[in-house]
Amino acid sequence: MNNIILIKAFSTICVLIISILLGFIILEIFVIKRFKDSLEYEKKSYDCLCHSYDGIREFKHDFSNIMQSIGGYLITNDLSGLKGYYSSMFKDCKEIDRLACLGSGIINNPPILSLVAEKYEKANLYKIDFNIDILTDLNRLDMDIYEFTRILGIFLDNSIEAAKSADKKIINITIANDSINHFNYLLVENSFSKNSKIDIKKIFEKNFSTKPKNSGIGLWKVKKILKKYDNTELETYVCDDIFSHKLKIYY
Repeated sequence: MNNIILIKAFSTICVLIISILLGFIILEIFVIKRFKDSLEYEKKSYDCLCHSYDGIREFKHDFSNIMQSIGGYLITNDLSGLKGYYSSMFKDCKEIDRLACLGSGIINNPPILSLVAEKYEKANLYKIDFNIDILTDLNRLDMDIYEFTRILGIFLDNSIEAAKSADKKIINITIANDSINHFNYLLVENSFSKNSKIDIKKIFEKNFSTKPKNSGIGLWKVKKILKKYDNTELETYVCDDIFSHKLKIYY
């Protein structure tokens, strides 16, 4: 009898020790993952800041030459040439501004920064004009950040897919606050091909897609996520050649 009690006690102690060890292993895995996510966030932020800094350095380095060139146009009264030169210079300045917006000081939420930086790079491959305005604290959106980034990712994937075939390739992202009406909002706008036929009622149906290779469940997922929240409102509309999603998150 004593032997049986000792065996049971020993088994209990072994189970307890194994459970504690498993707990430590799981905690260690969690810490490593958090550390990895943090490193990824810092890398994205660092890469964006490096691009921005390099752009500023290049512009500063060439400033004297730029001024000399502008002076040449003015001396010869070549206003047409000056307009073209200014247009090219303005594109460089605009690109620096966009990259500066991807800094962690403006996009202060790691998952959103990482996602937007990735989509920016993807859009850049298709020469899409990718504009970002962040006018609110991204850590106070009154919505689970995991589900917010899922929605944002779906919107941006669809926007890139649509804008890359448009004559004028544009994506605008705004995350801002409406303090009068008490909501934060995400606005994603994109241009699209004139040949595209968009039915804003059907696009949220499961398996509906305008592209043969797409699964057609992205926007259906968005609707499914939003059903969990009673403080959200999604407006989807088309105006001329711009398609828009506006997600309001009330507080």
